[in-house]
Amino acid sequence: MDGKPGLFTNPWAVVKDKLNQNQLLVTDRRSSAVRTVNADTGQLGTFVKSRKLYKLEYLTQDSAGNLYVTAFQDIYRISYQERNVSLLSGSLAESGFRDGTLRQSLFEGPTDLRFIGNGSLLVSDVSNGRIRHLDLLSDRVTTLDMCQGCLKSPQSLLLTTDSLYVSDYNKIFRFQCERYQFIHCQLENSLALPNFGYVPGFGGQCLFMIMFQVMGILG
Repeated sequence: MDGKPGLFTNPWAVVKDKLNQNQLLVTDRRSSAVRTVNADTGQLGTFVKSRKLYKLEYLTQDSAGNLYVTAFQDIYRISYQERNVSLLSGSLAESGFRDGTLRQSLFEGPTDLRFIGNGSLLVSDVSNGRIRHLDLLSDRVTTLDMCQGCLKSPQSLLLTTDSLYVSDYNKIFRFQCERYQFIHCQLENSLALPNFGYVPGFGGQCLFMIMFQVMGILG
């Protein structure tokens, strides 16, 4: 329900709208909708709602404000102005693992994704244990192999100026190389950093995740 106060059914992921600094964009999983929240007033609205967005999870934006979202086994593009929902990559009838063109490729549980600014998306493909690279300009999906199968079930992605962080089960991996050139990284070494331990938490103690630093160099 829109309004103030409004109602969510299952808010999942949130980003700040690049074209409206006072607006948040939120995936509402069980409503198959992207919702808007006015950061100043708390007013809740609906950006787009579609049956195509079944099991909607994560979202990211390009510089023009267009949204890219993961929903079930596929990746969709939502145009910012027209708010049209179109299948970008994956198959409506099939899941699995396959590289190829955007529409030929298959995913098995795509979750988080990041637009990396050069016409490309990085997508964590959980059940396949891989990070996928979607090149929108050349219409290709490839698989990044920056650590020779070290990832088991990659989930959330964080992109900084020189690193890509990936949460994976009970670890956080850091891939370090030139920005936007992750597809060319090669494994140099792997170092377990001694920054883990226990802190008080709700209902017991929370275990810090072990962070692994995987250094990369340009190939």
